[in-house]
Amino acid sequence: MRSHRYKGIILAFLAGLLWGTIGIFVKKLTGLTPMGTAFFRLLVAFVGIISIVTYLNLWEELKSSLSYWKFLTILSFIMSLSLIFAVSGFYDTTVANASILNNTTPLYIPLFGLLIWEKTNKKEWLGILLGFFGILLIFSTHGISFESQRFIGNVFSIMSAIFLAVYTILSKKIRLHFSSFIIMFWVFGLGSLFIFLESIFFQKSFFLKYEYADFYYVLGLGIFGTFLAHTFYTTSLKYIKASTASLIGLSSPISATLYAMILLREIPPILTLLGLAFSITGIFYVIRSERVINN
Repeated sequence: MRSHRYKGIILAFLAGLLWGTIGIFVKKLTGLTPMGTAFFRLLVAFVGIISIVTYLNLWEELKSSLSYWKFLTILSFIMSLSLIFAVSGFYDTTVANASILNNTTPLYIPLFGLLIWEKTNKKEWLGILLGFFGILLIFSTHGISFESQRFIGNVFSIMSAIFLAVYTILSKKIRLHFSSFIIMFWVFGLGSLFIFLESIFFQKSFFLKYEYADFYYVLGLGIFGTFLAHTFYTTSLKYIKASTASLIGLSSPISATLYAMILLREIPPILTLLGLAFSITGIFYVIRSERVINN
């Protein structure tokens, strides 16, 4: 039905708008380290997912997923790395740069597909070339130097996208057996546990200082930028194709750039805007092949 399609489009668009808020919340945090931000972001989202699993009565499905606990543990670890790099990127570079580069995951999936002998068509290659040209423009905005904080932030954001691509490919089969909410339950829960263990192993504190206002910002990050965004996106897949939802989700870097301009007075230079245009065009071509399963 057309009304269902409209509902799916609206939900996917809302998810994109909410994902766009991530950079704003991260930039507002002053007392948390990147690892602390990633931990509390997942912890808040995990509490939200528990409420969804309870409301939809998915406990039996959750119990059956225990037979895949080893695989789900690996997925959760990979996602924890992706989120740590994503948050670190927002700390070190601009919201526009981090948001654009974090969303380049679809560009890497066909490349990883070559390792398992999947063919990459001409449209995908065109998208990959356009996308990487956009990435090059973004990097050239602030120069390429390992001593540059923004350069390091850009690299962190790309690492986040690469780990998310690995996660997307590995999770492809398990998505056939379980709903996204069950997978999110494991990823958010175990992901926060892994970040906690990583902080102990690497002796990284969660706090720089204790700021009362950070409680509200990290709550907003966990609820709006993570739990609700993923819930809206997952629900939209009931009404529209994954490729359509992925394309609509490209509103995320655009909304993030606009939010940063209005709320943080971050005005992106022309090269960043050109990089945004080329990257989104490239991602568009890749997703249109309908081989990418996003988020």
